[in-house]
Amino acid sequence: MNLLEERWQQDDIQSFLQSSRRCVVAFSGGADSLSLLSLATSLSKPILALHVNHGLNTDADEWQQICIKQCLDLGVRLECFKVKVDRKGSIEENARKARYSVFENFLQEKDLLLLAHHADDQIETVLFNLFRGTSIPGIVAMPRSRGLGKAKLFRPFLDVPRANIIAYCKLKGFKWIDDSSNQDKTFDRSYLRHGVVPLIEDRWPNFRSTVLQGISRDGEMRELIRGIAENDLMECRSGLGLAVSAVLKLPNTRKDYLFRCWITKEGFPFPTMGILRAMHKNLLMAKPDAEPCVSWRGCEIRRYKDNLILKAQSNLVMPKKLFHFNPLTSLTIAGGLLRTVKEEGNGLKFSGLERDLVIKFRQGGESIRVNGKTKIVKKLLQDLGVPPWLRNRLPLIYRDDVLVAIPGIPEWNTLPITVSEQLAKSGESGLLFWFDNTQ
Repeated sequence: MNLLEERWQQDDIQSFLQSSRRCVVAFSGGADSLSLLSLATSLSKPILALHVNHGLNTDADEWQQICIKQCLDLGVRLECFKVKVDRKGSIEENARKARYSVFENFLQEKDLLLLAHHADDQIETVLFNLFRGTSIPGIVAMPRSRGLGKAKLFRPFLDVPRANIIAYCKLKGFKWIDDSSNQDKTFDRSYLRHGVVPLIEDRWPNFRSTVLQGISRDGEMRELIRGIAENDLMECRSGLGLAVSAVLKLPNTRKDYLFRCWITKEGFPFPTMGILRAMHKNLLMAKPDAEPCVSWRGCEIRRYKDNLILKAQSNLVMPKKLFHFNPLTSLTIAGGLLRTVKEEGNGLKFSGLERDLVIKFRQGGESIRVNGKTKIVKKLLQDLGVPPWLRNRLPLIYRDDVLVAIPGIPEWNTLPITVSEQLAKSGESGLLFWFDNTQ
């Protein structure tokens, strides 16, 4: 039994593997993933290989055929996916995003995705994050495990030198794919691997083990910080997000960790230091009626009164055209769902609704009679507590060119409004309009 097989049999790896229903090996046909797939075949559970063809190399299709043969030899089912990688910006990062998108869409609940990253890859990741910069404190490395969609991923080889993997492949007589791009120093990781790491190792021969020890040490520190941040998150929660008044009581450093914890738990991209500074200055220090917003990478945080609200960024532009609406059905519109609920003695009088109603969106100057008094819609929505970013997206219900109803929004605890003259009386059927906001 060689060193890689011995490491594979140790309890920390085996206990993690046994916790899954099925193991899916990310398989490129290279030495790393080939050795991982070979070892995974010893598990007493379903094993599947997953190959992503990025199409970046002229030999990509040939490599896919080699992967098919390798899996046949090992008796493992293989699933292949072709992706189109955006060549603008960082090809490495774009390929990674495309690959992980395939993983996340393919994996099922209780699956475990096995990745063959090893200690040498980990060293490169640490150096890459150091030179690129990151808002995370300490040595930043790949996690050994984490959630991925409905499943989890696991990197069993993270503390294994690549030399041990190559020795295992040679012992087994394997033939593997050598990706020529791994020698191309125009790629950041290849430059680190062939240009930077040898220079460091020549000067400090033990630097690899020193860095791996530092990863373990700083990982423990981040676990402690994460526990504090999660406790702060519980203390600062409001019904809509975070309570500004509670966040302001924390020291600035703990505010940063709280924001990171909150944002990642909600599944949004990690904020940079610049975004964190903007959150302090533009959100926390804003006047209560300022209603500011900080956005990045498709998400945004808005302040509304004493709340910080985290949501996906919306680029919806409300059309000026009319929409017809059958009040007995529901309608997906403006990033939400418009629906009705029948209620006796409340809402819009149901009698006479033989034809569709009309939906419009705010253009300015609209009014509605409520409790016998004419109310300006803009002021009414403010008084109801509808946040600014929803006011122009809220469908307004018209009947014969008269504004007859404004939907309630369950998310914001706002009740439906019905024009006084068409309000259902006691014993009459009425319709209440609701708008379930989804953005």
